[in-house]
Amino acid sequence: MDYLQIFQLAIKYGPAIKGLIDTATSNLDLVEKIRASTAPLAAVLEDLGTQFFPKAAPAIRIAAAAMASFDPNVTAWVQKALNQ
Repeated sequence: MDYLQIFQLAIKYGPAIKGLIDTATSNLDLVEKIRASTAPLAAVLEDLGTQFFPKAAPAIRIAAAAMASFDPNVTAWVQKALNQ
């Protein structure tokens, strides 16, 4: 997938992802909601999570990438917590 396609997906699903972050009850709940409602972006987030959070459990890499990309308030916290 090229950068333009990724950018278009981020613009299209960004507000929905932010809403899911705000309403999810856990990391796994967030991953399930992202896969269910924004499936085209889930694969991109999984790749980003693998690149930026290699020590994170594979099950929550999508959540980590989503929070780091779409919720700037938790970016530093996520990086510190997942890369210890």
